Amino acid sequence: MKRLALVGFLLFALTSCAGKENFTSLADGPCSANQKSAITEHVSAQLQAFAKEDWKKAFSFSSKSFQSTFTLDDFTAIIENDYSVLVSNQGYTFGQCSISNEEILQGVEIKLPNSTAAITYQLSVEEQQLGIIAARFTNPEDALAA
Repeated sequence: MKRLALVGFLLFALTSCAGKENFTSLADGPCSANQKSAITEHVSAQLQAFAKEDWKKAFSFSSKSFQSTFTLDDFTAIIENDYSVLVSNQGYTFGQCSISNEEILQGVEIKLPNSTAAITYQLSVEEQQLGIIAARFTNPEDALAA
């Protein structure tokens, strides 16, 4: 029984460390496969929270600096007034991911009932945590080739 517990702990420790190593050094260029996986998981979780109108959870995926600048009420108003497509999305596709000057850009195409919207997410790593700084509407080809 102790051996099984030890194996479980070691697996947890290894996977925890692996996630942090993805963002230890942000070299300019395309995101690595591991980085892109973590980034798409992070953005997907926020998009799922938006779809449920779970503002507090959606806000939690923002960077620490964003959270220290804006309140939850500010965030909710921004999304409802300027980014309602995130709430009404009917799916999404991830485009290219790149790193420049320690900022991460992830292209996302949001599926809507009769169209699509292209958004480029800007993310950062603060205190070894991935966080969303901003999102901006872009041309569809720009979002998929960000």
